Amino acid sequence: MDRDPSFSAAAGGGITISQTVYVALGDSTGVGMGARKGGGYVDRLFHRLQRVQPCAHLVNLCVSGATSGDALREQVDAAALLRPTVVTLCIGINDVTRDVAVGEFSANLRAIILRLKRSEERRVGKECLR
Repeated sequence: MDRDPSFSAAAGGGITISQTVYVALGDSTGVGMGARKGGGYVDRLFHRLQRVQPCAHLVNLCVSGATSGDALREQVDAAALLRPTVVTLCIGINDVTRDVAVGEFSANLRAIILRLKRSEERRVGKECLR
């Protein structure tokens, strides 16, 4: 999985706790696939955030093709280590195209949110911003 190059520095203490840390979790929509311009909703939201928090930091853990199970296994623990102040999660279309059962998708989504909440009480965005 490709990670923001700052991820290693962030996990090693490169981000101070007072900074706004935005972590994006999800699938290709988070990396900008299908966006008319720019990097999609993650980049647009981050640029808006920077207007009010100039020292904000973005770590985009989204991966094209990711399912809710992939996000749970490969993205959530990395996100939790960063102690994010803002999290977005946009996942599900690949679950649909791969016939993941609704119950499995729901369980994965609940587990993602609970794991993030356990790491720190933070707001978790559950919708894909368009």
